[in-house]
Amino acid sequence: MNQPRVIITRSATQESSSRKLCDELGIHPLIYPSIEYQSLMDQEKISKLLVALSSIDYVLVTSQNALHFFFDAIKNSTKSFPIHIRWIVLGKTTKHVLEDYGHQAYFFDSSFQTSAQLAKHLLGCKELSRKSILILRPKESVSDFSTWLKPLTRNIYEQVLYQTQSSGDGKARFNEDFPIDCDWISFLSPSAVEAFFAFKKNDEIAHWIFNRGIKIASIGPTTTQKIAEFEVPVSIESPDSTFRSLLQEIKNFD
Repeated sequence: MNQPRVIITRSATQESSSRKLCDELGIHPLIYPSIEYQSLMDQEKISKLLVALSSIDYVLVTSQNALHFFFDAIKNSTKSFPIHIRWIVLGKTTKHVLEDYGHQAYFFDSSFQTSAQLAKHLLGCKELSRKSILILRPKESVSDFSTWLKPLTRNIYEQVLYQTQSSGDGKARFNEDFPIDCDWISFLSPSAVEAFFAFKKNDEIAHWIFNRGIKIASIGPTTTQKIAEFEVPVSIESPDSTFRSLLQEIKNFD
């Protein structure tokens, strides 16, 4: 069986792990990073965050990248991490990353694939009533937990840890090779979709996708919704919002 040729739009920092997983699954990766990440935490913000943690009951996180930026920000602190804090997590990969940092999720349900689904469930949790919740998020987050959960909580805070921006290197690689001979394009976030379709002006990318019969793979519902804005069809959506699962769906596609 021929290896499917799949464009990977993850950040450059994930290139090595992406190639490793593609090799394991028998997929030929074409790496064109569409986004990169930039920390927004300075020493003053880190100090304020550590003070705030002492009065927080729950930390809510939906992004593995948010966890990386969070633990990187506090790693040199002389303060110990508050043991009373309970973690609320969306996404299997994010849960595993939290465990890698030595923490366990207080609440995790693999059936929830979107922030809205998680928020709807949390609104019915009496144990969260009148508690304080800290939300860790990127600047461009499409979730609105602070509004959704306001009727439930005593205090709700948000910590913006990082921002995403278009990858100049990925754009340069893409334009140098365009039009690219591939079978699939995989997208793992709405921001990656938006950045990728901005690699060229007008509708050149959409025309290339249709003319070549390129199939589109989405990591989950929110990403699928963003792809729809560019009027190209999604062939598959990952059943559990993980990169491995997405690649396996591509591999098994008839």
